[in-house]
Amino acid sequence: MRQLQNPDSRQKRPFEPFCHSNPEPYSGCEYVLRVGVSAALRLANWLKIIVFPRIGVLRLPHMHKYILAFLACFSFLSAETVPEKSLRTLMEGNARYSSDKSLHPDRTSERRLETAQKQEPFAAIVGCSDSRVAPEILFDQGIGDLFIVRVAGNVVGPLELDSVEYSVVYLHSSLVVVLGHENCGAVQAAVDGVKDSVEAVMELIEPAVKKSASMKGNRLENAIKTNVQLVVNQLRTSPKLAEYIDKNLLKVVGGYYNFHTGKVQLLPEK
Repeated sequence: MRQLQNPDSRQKRPFEPFCHSNPEPYSGCEYVLRVGVSAALRLANWLKIIVFPRIGVLRLPHMHKYILAFLACFSFLSAETVPEKSLRTLMEGNARYSSDKSLHPDRTSERRLETAQKQEPFAAIVGCSDSRVAPEILFDQGIGDLFIVRVAGNVVGPLELDSVEYSVVYLHSSLVVVLGHENCGAVQAAVDGVKDSVEAVMELIEPAVKKSASMKGNRLENAIKTNVQLVVNQLRTSPKLAEYIDKNLLKVVGGYYNFHTGKVQLLPEK
């Protein structure tokens, strides 16, 4: 791991144009609003004359004010923060993968050279070591797109937490996804009370097993999803990550991967 520069000097991101000129980078939402209002003002001045088919040209002196109000509202409603755009990019990739329409992006020799000296992954994935759950494949991403932290049961201890914080603080990832999956062997072992050779992992999964014990439905699936949600909450309470969350520079979410459909289901916050 390289690039231990000043963590506060957030570099220009694909979704954050011009933020390098601002000592306190504004969010993607604020940027879209600024650009949208600016464009609305210009367009409103241009459209003081409205042309209607068959009617001809009508002079409407105050119409530009209504156009301005409409465009400003539209800009606000369509505003998307950087973390939200990262999440949308990730889920669109999963939609392609699950429908056998993967694009396999960023896997060329040019991309290898581009990322040889520097990486700036837009998302970090805390996933299970299971051989069937490869984030770059199931999210249809490529070289340098994702920062992957994989461990049995997608749990987070001190080492995993350091890795996630490194991705956010130094590599400027705007999204963290905790990814659980169907039929997780590590969680199954915790449910069955098997601890041989994996005591450290079992200790981190046991709280989810206990919390989900009384839930209705499939016991294993409930434990897997509860484990994901507990890890999400754990990451959100990290002082370093919480600082970025508060500034709308980071989003932490949980997901559940289904082997049969290939789809990742985003889990509700708890």
